[in-house]
Amino acid sequence: MAQASGHFPQTNCLDHSDVSARYWTLYGSKSGKYDRKSIKRELGHTKSLGFLIAVFSSIVAGFLIVLVADKTLGDGRNRQMDARKGRIILALFLSLFFSLSSAALCVHIQHACHEYLKFAYPTRRMLPQESGHVRTFLFQGLDIRRRIFIAHALLHISLILFFVALSEYFHTIHHHLGVVTRYISIASATIYVLFSTSPLLFSDSLSNTPLTPLLRTTVNLFRIIIRSPLLWLQWYHGRPLDLTGLPYYRGIRFDRARLYAIKAEEQAEKLQSYAMEWLFKENILSSVKPAVGLLALLPEGGSTITKLRR
Repeated sequence: MAQASGHFPQTNCLDHSDVSARYWTLYGSKSGKYDRKSIKRELGHTKSLGFLIAVFSSIVAGFLIVLVADKTLGDGRNRQMDARKGRIILALFLSLFFSLSSAALCVHIQHACHEYLKFAYPTRRMLPQESGHVRTFLFQGLDIRRRIFIAHALLHISLILFFVALSEYFHTIHHHLGVVTRYISIASATIYVLFSTSPLLFSDSLSNTPLTPLLRTTVNLFRIIIRSPLLWLQWYHGRPLDLTGLPYYRGIRFDRARLYAIKAEEQAEKLQSYAMEWLFKENILSSVKPAVGLLALLPEGGSTITKLRR
């Protein structure tokens, strides 16, 4: 026996610390590339948004200054004109306030991105485990997309208030001009609402606006109210509650990625044919010979290639 003779079989003992170091080194390399690419994209987006907000805020501020200095509108003799001027100034002030708040939030996002890169990837040398833990801790609290969404929402509110004030101001200049601008504002608001509701009607629509989550939440609440008898039966029988009955909802939280995955899986065959046709078309246009093995995936085989060549 090996044990009786005092010799033990050799075992390949893994150095767990070395494995952990390799893992965290790989994690740091991959996360560094991902962070620099994604944060660079978000910084570019917030810079362009901030420039747009700055131009718009200057327009609103100039309009507000001119209106306050205008002596012909609301000179104290006509209460109706004074009240209208007060409404216009209030709408413009709120528009300026929301636009400046959106600009301040964009600056805050840029500062948060720079601070994240500064502390998640410090210049001083750290152990891979330590730097990985710091990066993960900071990444969990970054949440750039939600802040950008809030900045967009503030800008949209500011735009709406500005056009309301502009329409009211034109109405004071000339009655018919004010009526025309009001109809234009109503038409613009209708188009905006249609864009906002299109993701609720068409699953592949990407026209999400800050109003879309509010509309989706409202529809979801009505759905829960309608399903309340069924929810009571689920609770009575001790079953887990399914509030909406839709697989792309987690409780009341909407999972857009899950919705896209489900809809794409339902149309997998159609999407595969479309993808292959697109692939062959791009290859042919770039004078690259298509792979023969992929030809069988096309619904019409070689006839499709002939059609694309034309």
